[in-house]
Amino acid sequence: MNSTRARVKVRWTSAIPLAMRVYKKLRRRGRVPSGFARRAFIAAYERRLDQEVTHPLFGYRVSMRRLLEVQARLLARYLGGEIDQYPH
Repeated sequence: MNSTRARVKVRWTSAIPLAMRVYKKLRRRGRVPSGFARRAFIAAYERRLDQEVTHPLFGYRVSMRRLLEVQARLLARYLGGEIDQYPH
């Protein structure tokens, strides 16, 4: 393990989906109407997360949702010192 790298304890975020956090942040700023627009935004975001792409590092097909999880786990392994270099 590289001793110059700071050890960071990685904690998984709460179960609130990213779309809801973005929506709430925009709503606090007065930029998003409630009701239909919120549901449309979240539905579009969920459709995007369900689309499949080829993972750039491993080469297999995964949903965008799974891709984000895989990348988060790789980053956690790097920050925790399990791997010496963050793959990109």
